[in-house]
Amino acid sequence: MPHISTLLSKKINTFFTILGLKRNKRIKSSTMLPLKSASPITNFDKQDKKEVIDSFNKLLNQTYLDKNEYINFITKHYKDTGYTVWEYSKEKELTQSEIHLVIKRDNIILLIQCHSDHEYLSQKNISNFEKQAVLFVTENQIFQSYNIQLLYIMTTLLLEESAYKYIRKSNNIDYKILKEQAN
Repeated sequence: MPHISTLLSKKINTFFTILGLKRNKRIKSSTMLPLKSASPITNFDKQDKKEVIDSFNKLLNQTYLDKNEYINFITKHYKDTGYTVWEYSKEKELTQSEIHLVIKRDNIILLIQCHSDHEYLSQKNISNFEKQAVLFVTENQIFQSYNIQLLYIMTTLLLEESAYKYIRKSNNIDYKILKEQAN
C-alpha cells in the first residue's frame, strides 16, 4: 500500500485537474493557478475553502467495504433501480476479471468494474478494461446488437490524471462514484 502522503498527493492533483487547476512548482506549493492564467485563484470564498477542506477530512476518515461487499452493494443498487444484473465475475468464478458486473436495461449494456480499494487506476488499467470488454463481447455475441458502455464504479475518485483525461475523451467509458461505508 502506498504511503498516505503519496495517495493524498495523487488525489489532490486529480482534484485540481477536475477543477481546471494545477500547482505552480515555481512558487510555493500551496498556491494554485488556473490552467490558462498566471494569476492566483482568488474566487474561492471562505465557505468554498471550508467545504473543500471538510470533504478531504471526511474522505481521509472513511472506511470502505471490501471488494466482494462493494460488488454486492453495487449489484443491489442497480437491481433496486430497475436493471437486470449478471454477477459475471462471481458466476464465472473469475478472481482477476476486469468485468465484475454486466447490467442491462432496454438496449443498453453496462460492463462494470467495481473498485473499492485505495489503489489508483492508471490509463493502462483502463486500456486493459477496454481490451477485456472487446473480448467479452466477442465471446458473448448476443450482446453485439446492444449499445455497450464501460463503467468504473468506485468508492472515491481513484483516477490518475492521465486516466481521468483519457476517460473524458472517450465515448464509451465513464466513471461513477458510489459510496457505501462499512459499519
